[in-house]
Amino acid sequence: MTPRPADILDCELLMRRGLDWKAAFGEIEEQSKGEHKWFFWTFEKVCNIENKTNLLVPIKEELLNLVKQHWDKRPSDFMGAVENKKDHIKDKKLLKQLMKQRN
Repeated sequence: MTPRPADILDCELLMRRGLDWKAAFGEIEEQSKGEHKWFFWTFEKVCNIENKTNLLVPIKEELLNLVKQHWDKRPSDFMGAVENKKDHIKDKKLLKQLMKQRN
């Protein structure tokens, strides 16, 4: 995944061909062990992919669990570029904190 606009289309093509989601999640966890918690960015990207493609990402709940475990370390711009936040963050308390963060 990259921040470039066409990346969502590339991700959609890969998803339709089939991915090893267990391996993908393992790699996300591994790369998040250091200072950078990549699962925040990855969760945002997954939300955007779902919004744009109507495909469901099987590891989304696992990513959300990582986000919740490290909620106090979320970046200040977390979920800033995601539409329909309430569709992705169902926990009303966390959603309220997220929306408050925006103001």
